[in-house]
Amino acid sequence: MPVEPAEPFRPRQRQIRLKPAQVHALVQDYQADSAVSVAKVARQYGISHRTATNHLHLAGVKIRLQKTGLPEAEVANAVALREQGWTYKAIGERYGCSHTAVREAIRRASSENDPQLGPAPK
Repeated sequence: MPVEPAEPFRPRQRQIRLKPAQVHALVQDYQADSAVSVAKVARQYGISHRTATNHLHLAGVKIRLQKTGLPEAEVANAVALREQGWTYKAIGERYGCSHTAVREAIRRASSENDPQLGPAPK
């Protein structure tokens, strides 16, 4: 009776080593546009997020935090949509953020309006 392998064959991860000119271009691309994320630059050069971050740190570049939460201007609208029965996921898809960001923004807004609820958990 043949024995089945424990795991299917997985090819090894292909390692990509950037040349100094490519690292310089990566840094320039990241610094040129404030809307470009580390993840986007990493995909562009075919490297991991961690590797792109390492290259940027070694070049002395400060990594920008991406704001992925619900825009403050839209919190009231999100609360209204939630009261109409919308799911957190649907609201997040509408505003381009995660369902957890929507839930936390609504929770913060609710606790500010109703002091008995107390502060939103962190």
